Amino acid sequence: MRLHVNVYISLLIERPSAMDQCIANSLRKQIAVELDAAYLYIQIAEWLDKHELVGFGAWLRGQANEEVGHAMMLFNFLRDRDAADSLGSIKQRKYFFASIRDVMDKLLAQGKCIAGNIRKLLSLAQTSDDEDASVLLAWFASVQLEEEELVTNILVRVQSSYSDAVDDLQEIDADLATRQETIPGLLKSQRRHGIA
Repeated sequence: MRLHVNVYISLLIERPSAMDQCIANSLRKQIAVELDAAYLYIQIAEWLDKHELVGFGAWLRGQANEEVGHAMMLFNFLRDRDAADSLGSIKQRKYFFASIRDVMDKLLAQGKCIAGNIRKLLSLAQTSDDEDASVLLAWFASVQLEEEELVTNILVRVQSSYSDAVDDLQEIDADLATRQETIPGLLKSQRRHGIA
């Protein structure tokens, strides 16, 4: 009798539909991309700290936390659809940075790479009529645009500081030290877009 009650209760709970395997595989790969970005941001933060740009470093550690949060959102999305069985691996890399401008160029390139992946995933979800994945990925696409815009603005400020003075770079560093976005901002944005 108890078994029948449990089966009945589980039928009453709306469960997400099974996922298209192509989308599931692509989302698993994206988890590795997000974690790889977090790894890059942590390495950059360490380089920045060593060069006494602790505001930049703190900002990048926050960005790393955001990327881990993104990876966990994707993982939870897959898990809720019984599709989180095998995840991709992260390549071990060694990064070298020549200057703060080089750092910002690498960040912008990383952001554009992630944005391109997200656009492809969104297109795939829309083509497959996976509404849940489409909503999630549309949110990711909007967040990625915001991140690219922020990095581009910082890069422009860094480039102009080269022609002015080191004081300008320290001003940018101080501005970044006061940023408070990371995970609380991520959760607010998710709620605004109906994801959390």
